[in-house]
Amino acid sequence: MIEVTMENELNNIVYTQVKRAEYPEQKPAISDEAQRKELADLKAEKIKRPATKKEYLDTLARLEKEIADIAVLNKQNGEETASSRKAIDDKFAADIAALKQDESNQWTAVRAVRTKLLTDCDWTQIPDVPLTDEQRKAWQEYRQALRDIPQQLGDQDAIKIDDLYWPECPV
Repeated sequence: MIEVTMENELNNIVYTQVKRAEYPEQKPAISDEAQRKELADLKAEKIKRPATKKEYLDTLARLEKEIADIAVLNKQNGEETASSRKAIDDKFAADIAALKQDESNQWTAVRAVRTKLLTDCDWTQIPDVPLTDEQRKAWQEYRQALRDIPQQLGDQDAIKIDDLYWPECPV
């Protein structure tokens, strides 16, 4: 449970430090509607057919090529957009990972978890709480062990968050 809380606290800390970049505006798709309509009208003979079969086939080929070219451009636009979004997402993830490794952020997360654990058991220190002397003493030892967590670390330059000993709650 402490590990999950530490991870949550660390996430809360680092996500406030990294601003997510905005994605670039996606290029609007190029519409091939006009070419498709002209092609359909040509095939349905709604527009005047070219005078010769060759002109008709050339017009058909031109329209089909324009439609294919537009599809290629739209695909390229989509790939460029996806690529730039992935680059932004990758940088964001790398920034988050780097900040999670930052010792000051880890230490801040340790303090936040320790404070929450202490706050959660403040009720045990009220004089009229129905606890036996033995139970009250166990809670006082637990609370003192939480307060002693910084002494486990010694020099903060050599912080090893994974090596912390979290005392067991005397439930």
